[in-house]
Amino acid sequence: MTTFQPLRFGKYLLLDRIAMGGMAELYRAKITGEKGFEKLIAIKKILPHLIAEEDLINSFIDEAKLAAFLQHQNIAQIYDFGKIENSYFIAMEFLAGKDLRFVIKKTLEQKRHLGLPNILHIISQICAGIDYAHNLKDYHGKPLNIIHRDIGPHNVFITYSGQVKIIDFGIAKAAIHNTTTQIGSIKGKLAYMSPEQAKGEKINHRSDIFSVGILLYEMVTEKQMFAGDALQVFPKVKNADFEPAVNINAMLPEQLYRILDLALAKKPENRYQSADKMYGDITELIATFSLQPNDRVFAANMKNLFEKEAETEELLMREAALVDSMGINISDITKTEPVEETIAINTAKLGDKKRSWFRSMLFLLLFFSGALFFIAYYHPNVIKMEKIFPGIYEKYFQPGISGRDLADLNTCKKLILDGNFKKAENLLKSIMVRNPSINHATKPVYSKLLTSQAERIIQTDHNKAELLLLKAVNLDAENVKGHYLLGRLYGKNGDKANASYKKADAINNKMPEVFFNLGYIFMNDKKYDKAEEMYLHVVDLAPDFMDEVLVNLAYVQERTGRLEESIKNLEKACSINPENKTTKRLLKKFTTKHMAKKTP
Repeated sequence: MTTFQPLRFGKYLLLDRIAMGGMAELYRAKITGEKGFEKLIAIKKILPHLIAEEDLINSFIDEAKLAAFLQHQNIAQIYDFGKIENSYFIAMEFLAGKDLRFVIKKTLEQKRHLGLPNILHIISQICAGIDYAHNLKDYHGKPLNIIHRDIGPHNVFITYSGQVKIIDFGIAKAAIHNTTTQIGSIKGKLAYMSPEQAKGEKINHRSDIFSVGILLYEMVTEKQMFAGDALQVFPKVKNADFEPAVNINAMLPEQLYRILDLALAKKPENRYQSADKMYGDITELIATFSLQPNDRVFAANMKNLFEKEAETEELLMREAALVDSMGINISDITKTEPVEETIAINTAKLGDKKRSWFRSMLFLLLFFSGALFFIAYYHPNVIKMEKIFPGIYEKYFQPGISGRDLADLNTCKKLILDGNFKKAENLLKSIMVRNPSINHATKPVYSKLLTSQAERIIQTDHNKAELLLLKAVNLDAENVKGHYLLGRLYGKNGDKANASYKKADAINNKMPEVFFNLGYIFMNDKKYDKAEEMYLHVVDLAPDFMDEVLVNLAYVQERTGRLEESIKNLEKACSINPENKTTKRLLKKFTTKHMAKKTP
């Protein structure tokens, strides 16, 4: 376990340094208050040698003041700004996850694909965040004209829970005012600039839209839009000289090519005039997919990609909680017990014989128990543990399975969770060759392996995923996840999807996702009564995606002419997730329609 060496920094406690760049260093930190109040945060400190850069510091201060206005679910929150011990700093929301640059790199390394629905979900969330910033006003109603100026994969952060956050609003402008040029530092940023920004011309919010377009281009083509060294990249960026996406990937939807053309137009006046317009086109495209992306779906991908990293982060969070406000590691404190003295009688010797006898009996008991366990573990037919210790048997043994086979099966399960499918498959085959009589134990594990393989490719190779899932549920009819994923895969194919969801429901009738997707199928088939029944059942299960449920329920109620009920459910959805623009638009549309009906 990591040993922290906390450092007091004003009212903050710096726990450990987690990153360092050319301009600032980032610390995991926490702030403490009265009666045990604690909050984990991140502290970004300007590097000491940059203190003399007056223009840099002035811009840093100005941008930090602007960033303090930003309050949006897709923008990393800034809590504080100031100067302590001659160091300028920003205190911000602590995010557990990885930046988009690292997510893309890890995906390619593991020969995976993010999948088009997930890519569009990420881009839509970036559009929502920058549109909010572009339109933000101060307390007097004056437009702040905030432009990020440095949108790129390094400044888009994805948490392990699937949230998309834009970072570094506070210092993006300050970074380009630094008068001390560092070799190679411009290359990464230049590759995500708009033509007008690269030329040094005056820019506006449409420059950010071009940068978002580059991100979309690179994720769907898996190729850098402006490749090469700085001297090669510079003229390409100025002239918006890049290979059209259709030449690299001709299998994308036509609507996506139109979105890319509008986002990446060389002249700002030919581009999307707002990020909101781009957001609207992307959400329309997303609505055409049978597999609807959201934070929950993408969280599963993040957990598959970064399972070990997420576990390490959770461990560090726990360690951080053990550090008290004075910077002392609680685990290093030696606890002492009170000493009780006696005057007349020394009781220590009186218990020596009893304690010696007790230790001997305990040793013998442990020895014989261990021997029994060993024999039963490796030779299950010799000793019938189910009759001697039924509780222990249920936990550690299975009928006719040796300890070695059981240990290997547990290893297989762990390999599947880690995404090491090839190793898991090879180990399963060796178990089946070694002991063909334990198919009852290997089949569910093999079924789980096939299901996990299918889940990884379900958005990129539907046919192969379907074959894997059909084989999985054939091996283990109780594989609820397999049936559920088949239902998702069949999507708008109502009968097949319906059948798969019903099988999943028969195994586990507490899965809100099953009823939600059944509702979606009935809604598409215009069976609104059935759809409403499904959505109401999901509401009873109170899932963490309640806002999505209420929106769909409201749509169904509107279709059946019950506008007042529909509006009430949309209002509830807005109260759960106030930042959802689609919900707000629908609420406005239905409210207007309702008012028009009431007007004579």
